[in-house]
Amino acid sequence: MKRVTITFASVVVALILIGGVVFLIDRVTSPPSGKVVREELSYKRGEITGVDIDIDIGFVTVYKNVDEAFELGLSEPDKGLYSPVLEGGVLRITENETSWLDRVGRGESDKYGVEIGIPEGVTVSLSVDAEVSTVSVDGVSLTKDTEITVGTGGLSLNGIETDGAVTLAVDTGNVELGFIDCTELSAEVTTGDVSVRSISAESAISLTVTTGKVFGELPGPKEDYTVTSSVTTGVSDLVSSGSGKKKLTVSVGTGSIALSFSK
Repeated sequence: MKRVTITFASVVVALILIGGVVFLIDRVTSPPSGKVVREELSYKRGEITGVDIDIDIGFVTVYKNVDEAFELGLSEPDKGLYSPVLEGGVLRITENETSWLDRVGRGESDKYGVEIGIPEGVTVSLSVDAEVSTVSVDGVSLTKDTEITVGTGGLSLNGIETDGAVTLAVDTGNVELGFIDCTELSAEVTTGDVSVRSISAESAISLTVTTGKVFGELPGPKEDYTVTSSVTTGVSDLVSSGSGKKKLTVSVGTGSIALSFSK
């Protein structure tokens, strides 16, 4: 019978490997510590004309600030995760490179993210691109075209006025749209629901959902719209009809459409 010799060095290597596996499992399965490092920055009223946010993980909140200054708040597990740079009037906020383990931990927490307060009466351009995030934009005035993209999470726009178009894209998550005044609005959702209330778009509204529901109320009478509606699998109370000035296109793959008009 062949004799197997186990050396001390082999035992040490095996213990190190086992310890490494246990560490990885613990990092992946354990919830984040919840530690939050808070950074707060302030910018003068006339310093910023545009906001561009591009992060992997973390909430994004854009709100109307009652004070005269732009207020930026960064909630991070470690200082310096989010990097703000003001150049040419545009405040760009990006995320510094982190390990996949750090991203897994942050993905389980709603404590980390970016908040920016826009002074009342100030108009800025806005662009947001976030992989795992809940994005909320509330009560601000925008200019130029607004683009917001979310991978997994959710999106809420409320009380928005802009002289440009609004383009929204969400892979997985619900979209809430209320009291928006723009030239054109487009929302594309792969999996999730779209709720609308009092959306005023000068030329066209397009709502596309692969799996989910589109529901709510649009302003004015139905006669103001040229409606194109389709559901592949499901039900709809919105019929393709009309020849109004505003174009309304609603498309659902699997799900339903339940839209009414205020008049």
